[in-house]
Amino acid sequence: MKISVPPSNGKSQRPVIATQDDGAELLRDSFDPNSRFHRDKFVEALAQRLNRPPRELEWIGREIIAQADAQDAAAGSPPARPLRIYTASELDAADLGTDWLVEHLAPLAQPGTIAGLFKTMKTSIAADFAVSVAAGRFFLGKFRVPSPRRVLFLSAESGLATLRETMRRISYPAGIDFPNLGDKLLVSGDVPHLDSDADVKAAEKIIADNGIEVVVVDPLYRAVPTVGAEAGNLFQMGKALDPFLCMCQASAVTPIILHHANRRGVGENRPMELADIAWSGVAEMVRWFILLSRRQAYQADGHHALYLNIGGSAGQSHLMGLDIAEGLVSDEGGRRWEVSLTPIQEVRAEAQGEREQEKQRRAQAAFDADTNEVMRVIDENPAGVTETDIRKATGFRAEKAGKAIADLRRRSLIIPCDVTKDCRKKPYPGFKRKKDAADFPN
Repeated sequence: MKISVPPSNGKSQRPVIATQDDGAELLRDSFDPNSRFHRDKFVEALAQRLNRPPRELEWIGREIIAQADAQDAAAGSPPARPLRIYTASELDAADLGTDWLVEHLAPLAQPGTIAGLFKTMKTSIAADFAVSVAAGRFFLGKFRVPSPRRVLFLSAESGLATLRETMRRISYPAGIDFPNLGDKLLVSGDVPHLDSDADVKAAEKIIADNGIEVVVVDPLYRAVPTVGAEAGNLFQMGKALDPFLCMCQASAVTPIILHHANRRGVGENRPMELADIAWSGVAEMVRWFILLSRRQAYQADGHHALYLNIGGSAGQSHLMGLDIAEGLVSDEGGRRWEVSLTPIQEVRAEAQGEREQEKQRRAQAAFDADTNEVMRVIDENPAGVTETDIRKATGFRAEKAGKAIADLRRRSLIIPCDVTKDCRKKPYPGFKRKKDAADFPN
């Protein structure tokens, strides 16, 4: 018996033909040779026709895939990706524990992202991450790095002078001798094009030659220039990022991509979420994330009040306030790097307290404006004015006018008086300025 699998002309489905030694056709079908299900069905149908046990014809399935692979190799087609299949018992017994690059934050050899709106300290946070991992110290002073790793930091936005200055500032308070990191931390002011086979191969060589274990790419939009208008297309983004991610996986490297948030999705006073990440593909790709957003608008004072949202598929989850005091370049001694982390409960309580204070401040300002308006009407009627006329002149309702009048009386700025009008003999009760209250602020 002979098996033949003619070329497919680029199609996944191919004709599969079984013939007797004399050339008589036994069975013909068309399917994807890489499909084990369809190969087994073909063998079963042939075994039934020949009235033989299927196990005697198992070699046919192997022959089908061998011929298909040989045709692909001859045509220059990439071979099918090998899939490691586990039985339930094998999976249960496998040593598949999580190895941490940064404990309870970043799993080793799993893709991650540091993302946020513009000017939320993404590159600086990534620099802290890179320096901490290269030195084997605590990231942001809190998250333990179990062992030092060799890091490749590729950044095409800040420039090398700024990167150096930032990494120096980060190293000093952590007790890290930055120059002595040596080749544990490699830095470039450029990024490879992740959608270019040539660039990915060049990056692979750098990674292999230097024993790199972590690679940071900053920012994504500079690394995938050909995506353009297709950035919102999940399939196009997956196609663009796949070669780089597969290379990192094959090299046991942890890729970290810096990316932006959707400007319409997240603003101040709200922690950023994965759904706020710009473009398609990034949120789906990463297995862990560091998301940054502002708690307060930046006041150009060198202090950054941020939300820090950390999570991932290994179950890690942290939401807290991140405050970074770096000062200004004009400060004596230059800029610095002072980091503090605050539990989210305290951040929310503080924010609620600030909102209550602001609410009270606004209420007091409005009440002060009311009393000023009432005092203006009283001053325009030095002989006295009734509460009814005050309400008419100000447009205030009885309760608002009454509270303003009561406050002015409590502060001894006005006194009760009789007001005569309309030739009425019996006066009306009213109010006038107290003689020694001329210093009332208008």
